[in-house]
Amino acid sequence: MIPRRAGFATLLLGLFLLHPAAARAQAPAALLQEGVSAYNDLEFGLASRILRRAAESDAEPPLTAGERERALMYLGATEVLRDQRNEAVQIFRDLVLHNPRYRPDRLVFPPRVTQAYDEALRTTKAVVVEVPAEQVLVAGSSRWRIRLWVSSGHHVTVRIRDQSGRSIRRLYNGQLADSVVLTWNGLAASGSAPSAGRYVLEATSMVTADTPIRSVRVPLRFRDAPLRTLSTPVPPPDSLLLPEKRSVTPGLAFLIPATVIGAALILPALSSDSENREVRIAVGGVVTIAGLVGFILQKPGKPIPENIAYNDSVRTDYTRRLQQVQTENVRREDLSRFLVTAGAPQRVEGR
Repeated sequence: MIPRRAGFATLLLGLFLLHPAAARAQAPAALLQEGVSAYNDLEFGLASRILRRAAESDAEPPLTAGERERALMYLGATEVLRDQRNEAVQIFRDLVLHNPRYRPDRLVFPPRVTQAYDEALRTTKAVVVEVPAEQVLVAGSSRWRIRLWVSSGHHVTVRIRDQSGRSIRRLYNGQLADSVVLTWNGLAASGSAPSAGRYVLEATSMVTADTPIRSVRVPLRFRDAPLRTLSTPVPPPDSLLLPEKRSVTPGLAFLIPATVIGAALILPALSSDSENREVRIAVGGVVTIAGLVGFILQKPGKPIPENIAYNDSVRTDYTRRLQQVQTENVRREDLSRFLVTAGAPQRVEGR
C-alpha cells in the first residue's frame, strides 16, 4: 500500500506531468525541489523524469552551479536505485566534469550510489583551475598564483599560450594526485616579458605524457600598466638658506651715524673763524673715525663657516633626492608591468 504522503505527491506530480507546457514554464529550482521530494518518497521513476527536466531546463532563472550539481547527484542516485548503473555513471561523469572537486554526502546517499560516483570519479580525468580575476604583475618579481585540483590522480601539463597557440611558458608537467599551487613570475621561457595582448592558460589532463584527454583553458588579457614617473623635487628656496657672509648692515649702524655727526661738526667749523673751530673739527674727526672703526670691527663680507656648512647640507640633500628620483624614474620606464585579466574557464575535449 502506498503511504498517504507518497500517494498524494504521486497524484500531484502525475497531474503536473500531464501538462508539458506548464512543466517547461516552471522554474528549474522548483523542479529540482520536486524531484528531490519524489526521490525521498522512493518514487524513482518520477524523480528521474523531473530531475532530468530540472537539469536540462532552459527556463529562467537557471539553476545555480550548486543547484545543478545537486540535480545531477540526485539524478545519478535515482538511476542507480533504478538499476540503471551505466546511465548513472554517465551522469556522474558529467558532474565530475562540471566540478572535479564535488564529493557526495555519504550520510545522505547509500553505498550503492557513492560507489557508482567513486567509479566515475576514478575514471574521469578532469582538472579545475583557479586564478585571480585581475592582478597587476611585474615581470620577473611578482608572483601570479594558479591553483589546480584534479578529480583523481593523473598526468597534467600547464602552459601559457599566445593567440597563435604557441607555448610561451610551461609551468607544470607531471603527475598530480590532488591539488597544487603554481606561481608564474610574468616571464616567458626566453626570459623576456610577454607583450600586451591575449593569451590562454591551458591545463591539460593526459592519459600519457603525449596523449591529451581534455583541457581547461582560461582566456587571459595582458595590458600594459606602467608606473607613473615621480615628480622632480623642487630646489630649496633662497629663504631656506642662511647668509654665508657677514652683512654690511651692522657696520653701517656705526658708520652712518658717526659720519653724519662728524660731518655736522666738521663742515660748519671749516667755514667758521670761531675760537672753538679746531675743537669741533677734532671732535668731528674722532666721531667719524670711531664710526669707521666700528664698521671695520663688524667684519662685513667675512665668510660664516657654520652657515656655509648648513647650506652645503641642504644642497647635498636636494642633490641626493634628485638623483634618487632620476634613478627611480629610469627603473620605472624600464619596468615591464602589466595587468592580467582572466576570463571564464572553458573545457575542451581532446587536443
